[in-house]
Amino acid sequence: MEQNQRLTAAQRLEGLEAACKALDTALYNLVKDLADMKQKQNDANDQLNALVSLMEKGQAVSQDSVKEENLKTRLAAMSEGVRSRVEAGILVASDTVTPSSFMVGVEKNPQTGEVTQQRVQFAMFAVTEESLYEKILGQKVGSVIQTSDTNSLEITEIYEIQTDANETEMNEEEISSEPTQEEVATAPASEAQA
Repeated sequence: MEQNQRLTAAQRLEGLEAACKALDTALYNLVKDLADMKQKQNDANDQLNALVSLMEKGQAVSQDSVKEENLKTRLAAMSEGVRSRVEAGILVASDTVTPSSFMVGVEKNPQTGEVTQQRVQFAMFAVTEESLYEKILGQKVGSVIQTSDTNSLEITEIYEIQTDANETEMNEEEISSEPTQEEVATAPASEAQA
């Protein structure tokens, strides 16, 4: 009876592999949940900061005004991040997109001219779609690239990423960050056209 209950080495390995896969899945889900919680906490902090800012300015407080203030703050932070990297020598202004470029642009609907993203910034190495990469490579400031049926990208700034800079590599969030569609949708018309 005891021999029937004993597992072979192969069966034990299969059991361990299954347990490792289950543990891997559980850890992945835990990390994802923690990242989601961190994002929710950051969103709540942003809303609180926007609320405080509006109150300090004596402006009316509503969901729309809080979203608008969040958008202004986020756009300012993105712009400041680029400016500080230029000052640090990590980014150097350029006029042509190369494989080591970092770009800033505005995304629009080509049919309506409506701004869909007020500020988009990304490094060329983050562009994984080959056809889009080829469209962007070699473009100049002011170029407009059709990125899809409903979006075009106008390049407003181009920088070369300096590989010998003292600062460590920019993290993924800084490389390709942009306001969410919800943030853009609530932006005032005067900002959307700017």
